[in-house]
Amino acid sequence: MQDDKRTIHDHWPRPRRLSALIGSALTAIAIHTTAIAEPEAKMLPDTVVSANRVALPSREVGSSVTVITGEEMQERQIRVVADALRNVPGVSVSRTGPRGLFTQVRIRGNEGNHTKVFIDGVEANDPSGDVEFDFAHLLAADIERVEVIRGPQSALWGSDAIGGVINVITKRGESGMHANGYLEAGSFDTYSGNAALRGAGKNYRYSASGSFLKTEGINMSRFGSEKDGYKNATLNISGAVDPTENLELSVNGMYVKNNVQSDPQPFPLGLIVDGDQERDGEQFYGRAQGKLKTFGGRWEHILGGNYTDTDFENTLDNTLSSANTGTKSRLDYQSNAFFSHAASATDHTLTAYAEYTYETFTNESAAFPTANQKQSNSSTSIAGEYLLALKQEYFLTGSLRYDDNDLFKNATTYRFTLAYQPLQTGTRVHSSFGTGVKNPGFFDLFGFIPGFFFGNENLNPESSIGGDIGIEQKFFQDRLVMDFTYFQSVLTDEIVPDPTFTTVINQTGESTRQGLEVSATATVTNNLNLIAAYTYTDAKDPDGRDEVRRPKNVASLALDYLFPSRKGNVNLNIQYNGPMEDNEFNFLTPNDRVDLPSFTLVTLASAYNINKSVQLFGRIENLLNQDYEEVWSAQSPGIGVFAGVRVNTDLN
Repeated sequence: MQDDKRTIHDHWPRPRRLSALIGSALTAIAIHTTAIAEPEAKMLPDTVVSANRVALPSREVGSSVTVITGEEMQERQIRVVADALRNVPGVSVSRTGPRGLFTQVRIRGNEGNHTKVFIDGVEANDPSGDVEFDFAHLLAADIERVEVIRGPQSALWGSDAIGGVINVITKRGESGMHANGYLEAGSFDTYSGNAALRGAGKNYRYSASGSFLKTEGINMSRFGSEKDGYKNATLNISGAVDPTENLELSVNGMYVKNNVQSDPQPFPLGLIVDGDQERDGEQFYGRAQGKLKTFGGRWEHILGGNYTDTDFENTLDNTLSSANTGTKSRLDYQSNAFFSHAASATDHTLTAYAEYTYETFTNESAAFPTANQKQSNSSTSIAGEYLLALKQEYFLTGSLRYDDNDLFKNATTYRFTLAYQPLQTGTRVHSSFGTGVKNPGFFDLFGFIPGFFFGNENLNPESSIGGDIGIEQKFFQDRLVMDFTYFQSVLTDEIVPDPTFTTVINQTGESTRQGLEVSATATVTNNLNLIAAYTYTDAKDPDGRDEVRRPKNVASLALDYLFPSRKGNVNLNIQYNGPMEDNEFNFLTPNDRVDLPSFTLVTLASAYNINKSVQLFGRIENLLNQDYEEVWSAQSPGIGVFAGVRVNTDLN
């Protein structure tokens, strides 16, 4: 069930979402590598990893894709990945108040649990609850790049990819040995930092990184003065060895431990009130895989396994109220074959993929032992993809997937894409069309809170069909690149609360989403770069009402100025979120909706390099001191000032 349509937020055991990544990178048809694999040590800059089952140059990708680099996030001094996603066309973000509270990311007007997330090859969506990833806990310090692929992607990545896919790739070791890190302090008694050691040799690489964020925060409620703090500690480790020239063995793992303080939202008023509520969480995402290249690299074999584990304990007034545990294990195999035909000037890629997945869910209630749940589910999936490059101008793909599921009816999904870019021109046309599926989560099916909520075992999966078409144009010797994309999709069997808000049902009728995405990147001068985005989204329920927490208008502008001396930079980041509706959850009034006003977040950041190894930096967040709510009655932080130091050292 979509979190934005839930009843009182503290009564729901908000499961977290976990991520898995897909990774590898090389360009051109001659050198491909699979997108499901764990990433290579160094990725070529103009490569998209997760828009297809093999990595491709961006000009060959028919889907709408935005790539955020770790360098961009460092220049903007972004500490949590969700804040970077606000700059992506087609994306809207809703955080339930201060730092650390539940954070949803929606793509093209779809639900938050319609976004599939990968972290280094591991599916990160939480197997408990409604299988949604909570972006509140994904720190940015150790991220190399984030890819956002918009539109139905279930033919490639299975359930949950109705709105799109977000692929997170962490940093990898490079030649030699390197150590780096930063420390920062600022408003709201906030401290954050990171330390990393990375390196690589002829046939190995390694990376170890630790990050933390601690803040006393602000009061989440409109009432009272008790502050709601947050703590996050993240450890990320990866490594790879090449026993032979054609074989790579790799492993990666991320562990996140967090504590979130919040306030309750008691029935029946719906308003968040000052109180003592906490959630302790632990998440682990791990993957091991082997990749073998045969026939001179023209035939690849990738065998791997993922494991996701999420644990949460909820307390109210220092008393345990409930606990959630979810696990997801996956074994997968992918085979890629590459071949060319000189006479027809065509290049071909054939991919076959198979996976087996097993999930478990445990829900424990301290006050109501009868609400305890232990459930499991398994599925087997097979998929195939064909890529055709014709005269290096036309690029077509077709994908087909079949999912055999124990709990739900089986699903067949498909996707087609087209990219056309005549050589020596600045124009590129891209288009995609496909279907998506979203299976109900464990809590929607079996959840039980006596006297308040009970699951519905008769739920059907949600399904969608949609597509987009866009044109990208370059101007002024490629100094300005603009893209205009129109998108449309239809969702059926949407899972929503019933009229009593005590269970969930499949809604009759169709929910529609359509809109326009506009993006621009410009090199204004040799020292000034600009990135801008605008999205218009019209998302409707079957009854014709706007979907909640779906602003019609979202825009962003990022300006980065590099000092002529190359000793530092200044970055201005402006993010606009238009008016939107939210559920009121006040059962004593006739209204079920409330209007949330628009807001504009402005961040000004600057950095100065003392020398090659030491950098001083500082920023001001919410420069306009906006008083805003992204979720009804949940307060957000005002203006904040932060400063710190960064150190980079070569240990060769």
